Amino acid sequence: MMKPRTILAGSDLKFRLRELLRTELKPDSADHNVSPIGDDNLNFMTSHFVASSTAWWLLAAPMRST
Repeated sequence: MMKPRTILAGSDLKFRLRELLRTELKPDSADHNVSPIGDDNLNFMTSHFVASSTAWWLLAAPMRST
């Protein structure tokens, strides 16, 4: 099982990713619920080469062969 480390998305999603990953509480809730992905240690990376404003990818470390 691979564990994602980074989300890659276009520059249009930078603010939304920061809001989702860097806050302890759910950003769209007034109930102060704890964010379910806030402690997953996910990073994000944006690129102006990604033309879509809705596409995103999860990146994981390469699997080691035994």
